[in-house]
Amino acid sequence: MKISITTPAKTLVEQLCEFVLVHSPTGEFALLENHIPIISTISEGFIKFRHEGVETFVAIAGGVLNQKDNDVIVIAQSAAIAESREMAFVELEKINQSLQEVNRQMEKEFAFSESELKRSIKASKSGEFM
Repeated sequence: MKISITTPAKTLVEQLCEFVLVHSPTGEFALLENHIPIISTISEGFIKFRHEGVETFVAIAGGVLNQKDNDVIVIAQSAAIAESREMAFVELEKINQSLQEVNRQMEKEFAFSESELKRSIKASKSGEFM
């Protein structure tokens, strides 16, 4: 089986594996070779996979998993590789903090743009009768 985990920024993982475990707030499920096709959302959680006895954890913040023909494809909003289950939760918290900071910055930029637009409309006297 092959697993590929990609974010908008880069491909984090692309390798063979024998087993995949998906952990999310709604539960867990495992994928083995020749599993029936499945599509699932991952709101927040981690993926664990094993290759030649080595387990790898990847924290996922928002994504979609598609498994078909022994190809597991994960497209994540944000993701980070971790050394253990515990570290996956630590990485997930870092991802969430980063996303919150991005949202705060976008809100500030939106508020600034909105005030500039209002100022420009007022300065142009748009909508006033002559």
